Amino acid sequence: MPDIPQWLIVDSVIVLAFALQHTVFTTKVAVDIFNKLFPPYLWNILFSIMSVVLVVVGLKYWQSSGVYLFHFVPGSMAYHLSLIVLAASLFFFFYFFKYTTSFWQWLGVKQVILKLQKKKLPAYYRVRKEGVKKYIRFPHHTCLIVFF
Repeated sequence: MPDIPQWLIVDSVIVLAFALQHTVFTTKVAVDIFNKLFPPYLWNILFSIMSVVLVVVGLKYWQSSGVYLFHFVPGSMAYHLSLIVLAASLFFFFYFFKYTTSFWQWLGVKQVILKLQKKKLPAYYRVRKEGVKKYIRFPHHTCLIVFF
């Protein structure tokens, strides 16, 4: 059996943990189980906190393979173009929230604040069909593909 490089094991565990959170934990079954254990208004904020924890762990423990697909020289056209594309993807990430729900509701902050203020909670997600939502269910997530 061939030796598996240490970086591949570590990086695979990090990616698998993030993938499981964003697939299995978002299924109706998982959300129903969560709602039996915790108040439903906490789902988004706990999911967001878990995402941040996984990203921080990923950034801390990610191991380089030593293989690079791109090498951008600061000041080169490719370097500046990549910065523009990354900036645009981040801009559109926030812009496309107008087609789904508010950014604070997406994070779960709005639900917790409204609950503490004893106000009515917003609907889970507003379903819209105009603009880019005609083609992409969560366009703000799509913009983040460039980062990865």
